[in-house]
Order: sequence, then C-alpha cells, then structure tokens
Amino acid sequence: MLWRSLKKIRVEQRPGFVSFTFDDAPETYFTRGGKILEKYNFQATYYVSCGVFDKQSDVGKIADRYLVEKAGKQGHEVGNHTYDHLNCGQAKFRDIITSIQRNRRQMPELMGSSFAYPFGSHSRKARLAVRLLGMSGRTINPGINRGVLDVAQIKGNCIYHRLGLDECFRLIDRCAGSGGWLVFYTHDVCREPSPYGCTEEEFEQVVERVHERGVQVLTVADALKTLKAAQGDGG
Repeated sequence: MLWRSLKKIRVEQRPGFVSFTFDDAPETYFTRGGKILEKYNFQATYYVSCGVFDKQSDVGKIADRYLVEKAGKQGHEVGNHTYDHLNCGQAKFRDIITSIQRNRRQMPELMGSSFAYPFGSHSRKARLAVRLLGMSGRTINPGINRGVLDVAQIKGNCIYHRLGLDECFRLIDRCAGSGGWLVFYTHDVCREPSPYGCTEEEFEQVVERVHERGVQVLTVADALKTLKAAQGDGG
C-alpha cells in the first residue's frame, strides 16, 4: 500500500488546496452534491460502508453499489468507512481490522487506501489499525492541516446547515492566503438536511467560494500524493 511506511508528512503547501469529502454514502451526496462538484469540474472523496448500502439511515437513504461505482468511474475517489459503520473509538482492535478489510473486499478494484472514522470516533488502537493497513485516516478534528501531519489523524471540517457557513468561508480564505490542506466533510445534501448535512444551496456556496479564491481541489489520495512528492519522496 502507498502509505504503509508513511506515518507523518509535512504540509507546507503554498498555495493551499482543498478536499471535499462525504461520509456514509447517502444517495443525495451523489445525486445532488456530486452534480454541484461536476459543475465546477471538482472531484471528491466518498467514504462508504458497503454493509449499509441501500438502507435507511439518519442521513437519508444510503446509496446502492451502482451509484458508488458510477462515481468511481467518473474519477471520484471511493474511500473506506468500515463495512458496518463501526465505532472505531470503542471497538476492539481485531474488529476494526476485520471491518476495514471486509469493506475493501467488497470493491477491491475501486476502493482505495483513504479512510474516515465513522462518527469521527477514533482511539490509539484505531489509529494503529489504520497505519498497519497502509491507510490515511480522516478525523472530524477541525482546522487546516499544516506543519507535521500524522496521516492517521487528518483534520476535517464540517459543512452543516445547523452551524452556518461563516467558519467554512473563513477557513477557505485562510487556506487561499496562507496555504495548507483544508478538508471538508458533510453527509446528506438536500432541501431539508439532517443535523449532519447541508442544503444544496449551502454546499454550492462553499464550492463556489473555493472556486472564486482559485484554490486547487484534490481528492484525499491525490492530496497526499502531492504532499509526498513535495517533500522529495515520489515513491
């Protein structure tokens, strides 16, 4: 795996770049959020749990395999979110390993080495599992990734209707002006979102702000490749 020997990486990116990520795979982030990204020719990272495909959830109906595969074929990144949306902060080490590997086996040719912790919950054991499996781990710890970055603890920032967009805009402006790697995440994208999602209008406002500021957009995997190459290790 690409990141098997890589635990930390230095982020000194100027100008900065942004990654848009989505968790859980509700249908709306493919059918609505994805269309907004396509309008700006941006690609995202979709963290999916194959064990909950086509089921109802707190963030709406989860997508089926067809929608996920279609997104992957269109150039979006399909990331790992454990098979059964496991709370990695509370689970046993062996269960974390098993769930991640089982999820990967469902889509071996499509699912890459990018991982996000379900519920944003992680522990020392969970981070060790991610490192041993040669993956990156995105958290929900806010901020712009700068300086020395543990790739098992990538910072992520929410786009949630209930919180408004002021902080999102502030982060974009900081990233455009001072550099670094800014990662956003959300769940459903619809007219009446869950507490963990946003409206289509809100999501497009964030995407448009990134576009207006001229900040490059990369998937998580491509961002890490870019950072690795920048520090002289293109392996």
